[in-house]
Amino acid sequence: MIYSHSCLFLCAICGVIKEAMKKIIFSIITFCISLILLLVSSELLLRFTGHQPWSYKVRSNEPVMFKPDQVFGWKNKEGSYIYPAYVPTGKDIKVTSLADGSRITSEIAVEADERDKFIIVGGSFTQGLAISDHETFPWKLQGKYPFVKVLNYGTSGYGTYQSLLVLENFFKNSESPAMVLYGFIDNHEKRNVATPGRLKGIRSGSRRRGGHVVYLPYCTINNHGTLVRESPISYPPIWSLSKSLATANFFQYHSLVLKSLRRRFQRRLVTEKLLLEMNRLSKENGTIFMVALLHFGDNPKQKSHYINFLEKNHIEAVDCVYPMTPEMKVKGEGHPNGKMNTLWANCIAKAIGDSLN
Repeated sequence: MIYSHSCLFLCAICGVIKEAMKKIIFSIITFCISLILLLVSSELLLRFTGHQPWSYKVRSNEPVMFKPDQVFGWKNKEGSYIYPAYVPTGKDIKVTSLADGSRITSEIAVEADERDKFIIVGGSFTQGLAISDHETFPWKLQGKYPFVKVLNYGTSGYGTYQSLLVLENFFKNSESPAMVLYGFIDNHEKRNVATPGRLKGIRSGSRRRGGHVVYLPYCTINNHGTLVRESPISYPPIWSLSKSLATANFFQYHSLVLKSLRRRFQRRLVTEKLLLEMNRLSKENGTIFMVALLHFGDNPKQKSHYINFLEKNHIEAVDCVYPMTPEMKVKGEGHPNGKMNTLWANCIAKAIGDSLN
């Protein structure tokens, strides 16, 4: 009797366990199917809305004209480069960079030049990316002011902070120039605080720098309102799944977005403090400092803000923002062409007037 009851009890237990296992297995299968459907749906939705797996931006016709640098992140690589235009009907592009990272502004190179220096700093618009040496506005300014030596330290991808670092290096190692001009565009705000989009853009475009992973110098504001120079950073190592799944690439990028929220909201204040620092550095060295506003996209309020800020802080500035129409862009590439650079040179020269005499 006892044995019979024990058997019945065990059978009941086994039945309960069996039913429980069925429910667990069913739940696991349901969860896995739901997860797969969710991932597939997310992948399809992301791709439909323009998101893609990780990929590198490659400009096959461009030579490697940049190299990593521990201070600036990267700098122009010394050499003379000639490469084909971005469209079949265009002319070959000639880029010549000197040992100090500057781009030539004249066909005549004088080693021991006794002329006063006119230093120009900024990003790719200042450097003249995608156009030849003689088409850049610093070259055209050299023609207008032959009695000074124009040095174009503009470098593709630089923001206000990297431009400040260039100036500090110049003042440390050379005599004070007669004038400093900073070519300012709207994107410099993001570069100054190393936004995730900026870091991602640098990593995806690393082919321009010989495939090297470069680090971006950036700044933040501490709790006391002081500008802090942070250690340079780069975009994190790319997840393996990010290279094949838009979903993984999306989550990797937005995990960085969450970590950088605070400094992203500081980008304008950081930029303002950097402009004040550039002005202070120049004035302490007896140098005229001027900001040339070159491009502010479709954000007139942003441009107005900086014009008011510069005026309020007695920083010389010139508004050289013109519509970036197709006629003013390099065909097949998008950067400002020689026509736009001519407008900039004339605008800047008008603002400078006789200041360099």
